[in-house]
Amino acid sequence: MLNTRFSDLTPLFYAVFDRIIPAANKYMATLFNTSASDILMVTGIFRHNWQVTGVAGDILEQYLARITARTAGTAVTLRTHDSVEVIPAGVVADTNSTVVTEGHTIRRLWARNEEVSFSKKTADIDDLVGFNIGDSTMIWKQTPSYVGIILRQNEGISIRNVTASAVGSVSYVMEFTQVY
Repeated sequence: MLNTRFSDLTPLFYAVFDRIIPAANKYMATLFNTSASDILMVTGIFRHNWQVTGVAGDILEQYLARITARTAGTAVTLRTHDSVEVIPAGVVADTNSTVVTEGHTIRRLWARNEEVSFSKKTADIDDLVGFNIGDSTMIWKQTPSYVGIILRQNEGISIRNVTASAVGSVSYVMEFTQVY
C-alpha cells in the first residue's frame, strides 16, 4: 500500500513519439516550453524499437540537444499519469521541427530502425542495440540527488537524427514534471 498522500506527490507528464521515421538531420522528438510562468524538469527520456515487421534498417547516429527556438512540426499529444492533472499551458511536443536553434549537445546516442528479433538464437547484442532491454532504453534519467534537465520559457530539448537512413522507425518517451 502506498504510504504517501496524493497531495504530497508531484504530477508526472509524458509524450510518446510513436514510430518516427528517420531522415538525415531530422528532429525526431522535441519537447518545448513557451510558458512564462511554468518551469519544467525533464525526468526521463527513453528510446524504443516497437516494430516487429521485417525492415532492413541501420544503426542511426543521433544526439539529444538543448534548444532555444524551433518552428513546430507534427504535434504529439502530451499525457498525464493521473487523468485529473492538467498539463501546464505552453508546453508542446512535436516531431519534425524545423528552423531549430540548438544551444548545445547534451548526449550523443545510437538507435536502431530495424525490426526487433524475437528469435532466441539472434536475441543478443542486436537487441541491446535495438534498445528494448532494461536500462538500455534510457537516453537520460534524472537521479534522485540531482536536478533534472530544466526547461524555462522558450527552452526545450530535441533528439536529432544525423544518419541519412529513411527506413524503419524509432520511438521515444519523454517524461517531465512542473517544478514552479
